[in-house]
Amino acid sequence: MLFASYLEQVRGLLDDGVDVLLIETAQDLLQIKVVINACLEALSERSLTTDDVPIMTQVTIETTGTMLLGTEISAAAVALGNYPIMSMGLNCATGPTQMAEHVQWLGRHWPGMISVAPNAGMPALVEGKTVYPLAPEPFADAMMRFVEESGVNIVGGCCGTTPDHIVVLVQRIRDREPATVKKQAYESGCTSLYGAVEHDQDVSILNIGERCNASGSRKFKRLLGEEDLDGIMSLAKGQFKEGSHVIDVNVDCVGRDNAADMRTLVSRFARELTTSLMLDSTQPATIEAGSKAAAGKCLINSVNLEDGEEKFAAMCNLARHYGAGLVLGCRDEDPVEAMARTADRNFDIAARMRKLAVSKYGIDERDILFDPLVLPVSTGMDKDRHSAFETIEGTRRIAQVFPNCPITCGLSNVSFGLKPAARVVLNSVMLHELVRAGMASAIVHVSKILPETKIDDAQWQSALDLIYDRCAPAPVTLRDGTVTDDPLQIFINLFDDADATVTQKQPISDLPLEERLRTHIIDGDKQHLIETLEEALRKYSAL
Repeated sequence: MLFASYLEQVRGLLDDGVDVLLIETAQDLLQIKVVINACLEALSERSLTTDDVPIMTQVTIETTGTMLLGTEISAAAVALGNYPIMSMGLNCATGPTQMAEHVQWLGRHWPGMISVAPNAGMPALVEGKTVYPLAPEPFADAMMRFVEESGVNIVGGCCGTTPDHIVVLVQRIRDREPATVKKQAYESGCTSLYGAVEHDQDVSILNIGERCNASGSRKFKRLLGEEDLDGIMSLAKGQFKEGSHVIDVNVDCVGRDNAADMRTLVSRFARELTTSLMLDSTQPATIEAGSKAAAGKCLINSVNLEDGEEKFAAMCNLARHYGAGLVLGCRDEDPVEAMARTADRNFDIAARMRKLAVSKYGIDERDILFDPLVLPVSTGMDKDRHSAFETIEGTRRIAQVFPNCPITCGLSNVSFGLKPAARVVLNSVMLHELVRAGMASAIVHVSKILPETKIDDAQWQSALDLIYDRCAPAPVTLRDGTVTDDPLQIFINLFDDADATVTQKQPISDLPLEERLRTHIIDGDKQHLIETLEEALRKYSAL
């Protein structure tokens, strides 16, 4: 409905011969994305481009330092950076002084033109009338500083400015060239509604939480089937607390309306989570449903060539339309071995997908993450013995040749079927080796990854032997009396039933009443909130 309304408005503006389409006083990233796409659709209907009628965007930063919904200027810039807009800027809400910090950020980081149209200062109520205190001369002085210090290209006035303000501004600015500011391009990344996160983390990897995935988490699938949204939100927020920068959302489940589920969850996640989202589905309709509900810049996962170039093109076009990044999994149409099992196959498929995405479909290579698919080494089958090693070598080659494209993976696949404690060790060691090879990210249960200093030396070394398929130099006798040099059997033998018990965080239901109330308030956790409040009312009076 919103798109259709804006489309009709833009059609009318174009019919009347406008020179520029200006999206101004914008407070909601999702609204801005809708308007931009309405502008692009209306232009396309007339065989016009943004070269013929440019699009300008101006967000409004409140005195709180963010847009009304809480969006930082950096998040707005990253979320809108892939769209063909002529300029990014600020207008309304405050005067030049309050805008200065945000204008400076744009001056240092925004690669295109910058526009600024402040109010004539902060309004005050004088004798029952709203008065804007900034006179034309000081208003023009402030705007001159933006031009000379931050390289602002387009200036104007918003609330409280008068023809006198504009006359003085024109006189002062008319023959001025904007300063040349040394740009420090913002790093590639994704955003939530609120903030941006870089793909390349300084002291860590980009942790992508894996638990909101109907294909990989029995708990999430159960909560989805029960339509327990509070439970799902608790699961998502738990991943954020553990250190996830991005939450993977996969609702592909037989017998359900996956597009509707994705739209419902993303709508709520976008409002209540400060983490960015990865929309994970093999179905374009499900990805589009989530993209329409996501205000920030998402990642689109499970994009590959397994079903041919037509579906790959559909996913790339969705990424362009909604300003998203892409996670390209190393699969192709090969009828015998679609999944890449060797380093050579991983690299060749990655190179082919990158060429298609960048050259044919116009994707910025910095918005591409490769996934050299991790396969299990825990099956005992000969074909899987080299899987981990080949993934590591594939990662190394991709990282060396395509340094602008980060690499991620579904890490937990490497240990599929093993006991929990064994999985923790093998996953941790595998991630260590992948990071050394150039991996910058992983889809992972963050709390189940341990540093080398926390893992027994024998277990660490045995995991390395398994990953690199190194047989023991001498046969080892296992607990059941079997003698073997097989690295998988030796590794499994290190974990008895006691070791397989994983210590769990104390659930909120086990906390004392006052601690439960505190947790509900601070964490925004609604699960079992009604029961907690009812218990509290039996002990305390309501305020």
